[in-house]
Amino acid sequence: MSDSSSSWELAQGDEIDGGLIAMKLLGGGSAYEACLAFGEKLYAPVVVKVIRPDQVADSATMRGLERECDMLQLLNHPAIVRGFRANLSAAKPYVVLENLDGPRLSSLIRRHGPLSPQQLLPLGSSSALPCIISASWTWSTSTSNRATSSWAPPHD
Repeated sequence: MSDSSSSWELAQGDEIDGGLIAMKLLGGGSAYEACLAFGEKLYAPVVVKVIRPDQVADSATMRGLERECDMLQLLNHPAIVRGFRANLSAAKPYVVLENLDGPRLSSLIRRHGPLSPQQLLPLGSSSALPCIISASWTWSTSTSNRATSSWAPPHD
């Protein structure tokens, strides 16, 4: 059992927020924890990245999640998961991401090396490179290491 101030201690069946039911903890870092949840609105498993309780009042952490939400709206690439919704003003601020079954991006990079810029760019678009470069900090700290396309605004 971890320190209660640094974890929400979500257990299977706990409600994270309206229509998001925790299934299992996936992991996390110093500022966030991620869990597999059932999204009742999508009727599918999703990944919910939640700010840890001891980080909710930290403005830098909140700005980081907001930037990640903004980046999810900008990027649209078949190798990046979709962002479905976020609620940064909830008691447990979170972002809901597409759940993809398979190896983590970090595992693939470790095994096969980094992707070339051509592999990162959407077809026919060189304007995405500055976004991808500026987003690299988000990917390196993201629990799912994936992000994306159309979804609800990041602020509920």
